[in-house]
Amino acid sequence: MTRPILLYDGDCGFCRSSVSWLVRRTGDAVDVRPFPAAVPDEVPDAVELVEPDGRRSRAAAAACRALAYAPGFAPMRLLPAIPGIGALLEVAYRSLAKRRGAAAVVLRAVAGADPTPSSFLFARRLFLALLGLVFVACFVDLGLDARMLLGERGIVPLERVASWDQHAQPAGFLAMPSLFWLARGDTALFATIGVGLLGALCVLAGRFVRAGLLLAAVAWLSFLALALPPAGPEIELGNPFFGAEADALLVETAVLALFVTSLRKDRGVRVAGGAILLLRLLLVRVLVGDAISRLAEGGAWSSTAEFVRHLWTAPLPTRLGLAMHDLPAFVQSVVHVGIVACSLVAPWFVLAPRRLRTLGFCAIALLAAWTALLETRGPWPILVFALALFALDDQTLACALRRAPPAEAPPRRRPALATIARTACVAAFLVLAVGAAIDALSGTTSAWRAPFVPYFACNAYGTRFVVPASHPITVIDAGVDVQRFEALEPRAAPSDLYRAPPWTGLVLPRFDQRLEYAAQGLAAGAEPEPWLLSTIAALLERRGGVRGLFQDGAYQTSRPVLVRLRTRPLRPADPAERSRSEMWWFQGEDLVAPRVYGLRDGVLVEAR
Repeated sequence: MTRPILLYDGDCGFCRSSVSWLVRRTGDAVDVRPFPAAVPDEVPDAVELVEPDGRRSRAAAAACRALAYAPGFAPMRLLPAIPGIGALLEVAYRSLAKRRGAAAVVLRAVAGADPTPSSFLFARRLFLALLGLVFVACFVDLGLDARMLLGERGIVPLERVASWDQHAQPAGFLAMPSLFWLARGDTALFATIGVGLLGALCVLAGRFVRAGLLLAAVAWLSFLALALPPAGPEIELGNPFFGAEADALLVETAVLALFVTSLRKDRGVRVAGGAILLLRLLLVRVLVGDAISRLAEGGAWSSTAEFVRHLWTAPLPTRLGLAMHDLPAFVQSVVHVGIVACSLVAPWFVLAPRRLRTLGFCAIALLAAWTALLETRGPWPILVFALALFALDDQTLACALRRAPPAEAPPRRRPALATIARTACVAAFLVLAVGAAIDALSGTTSAWRAPFVPYFACNAYGTRFVVPASHPITVIDAGVDVQRFEALEPRAAPSDLYRAPPWTGLVLPRFDQRLEYAAQGLAAGAEPEPWLLSTIAALLERRGGVRGLFQDGAYQTSRPVLVRLRTRPLRPADPAERSRSEMWWFQGEDLVAPRVYGLRDGVLVEAR
């Protein structure tokens, strides 16, 4: 005997469906046979596995050891030997065996009539295409503003982000993994963007996908790491334009996507079950963690009133988000409850059998559409939708498209190193997720988990979850003297009272969003942040093309000598006011005394 033999009850529908699933996983590694014909009362009450070395096992142990012959499932062989786990598996197996008829009905209801195990070739193709598209859009958008934000003469030059002295910071790279440790300046800046864009195009085209994912992830991580520079006395300021949830989610998704791809050119190579599990767990953690954070006291979803106010007090509201302010209370409550339910309940369905997964996908797709239209969260909705694609298997998509599912190549034994890497990723994922949950409940951040916080999708970018009582905005005026000032209009921030908000929030202007977040601190009487002062100095010096962060208007050719910083409250116009005045917003009086800045001997000073 060269192969293990698994014996099962051929007259049991539930057993046949389970064995069909096992065969699809193990291929020809296990010889599956029904029990020999016998008197009905003498048919064994559990499956049996006979291995080539003569070892015999039954019930749960046999099922686990048989599944261990499938690629990527080798750790299943150890489960029955773990104290306590083996006993629980036996109890669960015996309980299920006594109710095989009911189990078959439930399995058919939630998994469908087709007992064939799911394959995910369609989902992988669509997922990688969407991920590549998001990377391309992000790098192109960053490339347009990189010189103004991070260039040598920009707002926050790379040299000022952190102390780059590797001798003074021996663990600097580990605390802030970035390619900019090798070189800085405009050349290094655009070279890094170019490397990332090249990798993104490879992913989008479906060629050299693993190499492309690696290049794109490393390049994007180089920018994300700038948000938290290593601690040190020489640091002047960090980078305020990175660290949003979409930035971290993009890196996490790209790293886990490496396990989805195959080194072989055959596109029919099956998607590893462990990789799908990692992506599904990421989706669950992102949506559920996001919902828990927003449902906290004073959070954006803590009540319907807070939910509606959040949509128009957010830094960059959308047109539909603003329209929620004018809808009947019943409609507002329905949308609020629907979004919360989709975030808390639907993600768990992606871990269920086929029909429940499809239901979960529909709910998450609706949530992503809601989010893209109601809030400005950048590529976050697209990434959530892409992750949810692994809830749809080829059989479901083939049925919806009325075409035959793609042929999946026979399973093959994967190298032990790949299995160990996936197992280590799952273990690390669970440890970090549990630590994040404990920290969320305690309201603190554990010292051992703190270095990983920037790279989690639901990170410390918490100003988004707190709903302010009003919507303060930052108004920057440029003037040639103390009597003549003209407002500089940001490209997307709602300071132009006649400009309608955008329809979607998929585009995330980093400077405009950061400018509106700064208004909350200024309204409370705080000092301007260093990056904001650097912006004012750059405007006065006309350097780095910083004027390009604002719309065309005043002082395109002449050089202003003063910049005035104001903070004003903003409220949306109701439909009657809008039709009468054609204004989308109304500004109030200054919340704090305006600040006027000028240059004295090349140094920024506040005019008194």
